[in-house]
Formats: sequence, C-alpha cells, structure tokens
Amino acid sequence: MNDKEKEYIQWYNLAQKYLKDEVVPKLTDEEIKANISRENWIMFAKATHEDRKDAVSYPEPNIYLIVEKNKLLIGLTFNNAPAVDKFKNIIHKNSTIDKEKLVKKLLLLNDHYYTTVSRKIREFRGPTPTYKEEFLVQTNKLNDKQFDKIVEKCIQLREEGREHRKTAKYQSYYEGPTVDLVYIEIKKDKEIFEKVLDDIIPIYKLCIEIKSEDELNDIELWDKIQKIESGEWYLEEDRKGLSEILKDKFAIDVSPAKLKKIKDKFIESEAQ
Repeated sequence: MNDKEKEYIQWYNLAQKYLKDEVVPKLTDEEIKANISRENWIMFAKATHEDRKDAVSYPEPNIYLIVEKNKLLIGLTFNNAPAVDKFKNIIHKNSTIDKEKLVKKLLLLNDHYYTTVSRKIREFRGPTPTYKEEFLVQTNKLNDKQFDKIVEKCIQLREEGREHRKTAKYQSYYEGPTVDLVYIEIKKDKEIFEKVLDDIIPIYKLCIEIKSEDELNDIELWDKIQKIESGEWYLEEDRKGLSEILKDKFAIDVSPAKLKKIKDKFIESEAQ
C-alpha cells in the first residue's frame, strides 16, 4: 500500500467516523483502496452502491474527495448523463419547494465554495476523461437566473456532444456536461475537513430528494386527474372511465392499473 492510498484511507475513515450515517458507508481499508479511482479520487458513495463502478453510473449526485500533496479537493457532483438529467429537474415548476430548500442552504456557504459546469470528454472506453470548465460562479451567489444558466449550459453541452459524436473516431466517444454544485479546496486540516462535511452533507441529502422525471410526470398527471374529477362535465357525462378521458382530453395514454397506483400514492401522501 503506497502513501497516497494510506492518505485516502485516513481521510475516508475520518469522514465515516465523523458522520456516522448512511452517506459514507463503513468499509475496510482494502475496500476503500479498491474504490480509489485511477484518476485520483474517491467517492463517498451511498451504501446502496458502495462499489465505485456502480456509483460512477448511478443516476444520483455523489461527493468526491481528491487528495493532493498540500490540499484536499471536495465536491458534490452530478457526474454523468442520468445524474445531470435529474439536476435539470430542479427548475421544473413542480420542484419549486425543493429548489427553495436547496438555495437556502447554498446561500449560507462561505465565499470559498464554487459551482461549476464542465465539458466531460472521453475519446474511447478506458482512458481518463478530460474536463473543460465552461461555467463558474460562487455558490453563495446562486439564484433563479444562475440556475437557468446552468441548465441551459448543460443542454448546450449535451447537444454539442451528440453532434461531435457523429464525426468521432470511436463509436464509444462520449461528450457531455457535469455539474459540481458545490466545490472547495482546503488545506489538510481535520477541523476544516469536518466543517466542510457539515456544509456539504445536508446539501447532498437535498439533492438526493430532487424529483426524477417520472416523479414529475406523475405529479402532472395527478393534477390533471384532480381537475377532471372535480369538473361537472366529468361527473355528469363520464361514460368511458378516467383512462379514456385522459386520452381524449389530454392525449395521455395511461392504463387503469397505472392510474390506480398514482391515485393511491398521492391520496396516501396527502393523508400523512
């Protein structure tokens, strides 16, 4: 075991011991070593995807740590296409409450935290991807306008990546956006490290709760169901059933079984 691996084990174990929850799972030294990327980082992966390979492709944000000679780099990142797609949902009209909670936490951060959007390029499977910073803002300066800019930049980079892939040398070529919602560089100091964890972990937990596209679609469908069922025309003229009415009125094709699941879910949620 080399000195760099020992350092990663030291800082990972410190985080796990300090947090004592599900965010940083308890791992043996050998498991921690196995999770160190050849690109020189380690993810504080959730227990549901402890293996680094699973975490890399998991459609959720992650916290990463990079150990350098004189400093630590820590970030809360949406590092793949599914995760970025989830992040973009933060500007959806039905994510307003989620965004307000998130922004409230972000605005409390000090001036050393930054938010970045980068262009991630991998020519072919195997080599280390390259990252080119495309957008940078102090995290505590984020507002609705800045969130819109971040999402617009992500969409732009995704579209450019698709175009570039058409002429790429390798079929496995990938180019797309990554978002470091929170990023900071600190000196190797235990108390500073723990303070950063105190800052980032609550934000991470809020990011995990950002609604997926399926969840947002269910909310919109529930809104339409409520409008239909509260309308006099539905009460007086319904001869077809809710599933057929949704198809006729809103061009939404959904089975009665799916409708029952959605109604049960939201009725139960509202009762709590």
